[in-house]
Amino acid sequence: LDLTDNVVFYGNTGRDEIISFMKSADSLVSASRNESIPMVIVEAARFGLPTVATDVGDCRYVIEKYKIGYIAKSENPESLSDIMLKVMNKGKLFRKESKSGLAKISNDFVQSEQVDTLLRCIKSTL
Repeated sequence: LDLTDNVVFYGNTGRDEIISFMKSADSLVSASRNESIPMVIVEAARFGLPTVATDVGDCRYVIEKYKIGYIAKSENPESLSDIMLKVMNKGKLFRKESKSGLAKISNDFVQSEQVDTLLRCIKSTL
């Protein structure tokens, strides 16, 4: 497809590289065909990155609940492309619109709090 001037495929990368990528990005694009709980969206939120994701798993629920991005149709490159262009045209406004939700999701998905919630649920059923 002659993408070498525009796209770099890194393959498996380490934690430090991923952090570096997220720090330098403007947004996250998650074009998954299959996803359950989209932890990458939560991780990106911690770096202040709003998300464009495909409509799989809980992506729609999380993005709409926290108002942190847009949903594209699953396995539909035209839909994904349209949403990505919309985001690029919005520029910094996309990040600004998502700021409150990004902070909220980052606070809601703290691992220790999730573990405590799970343990409370288990105890309440015993």
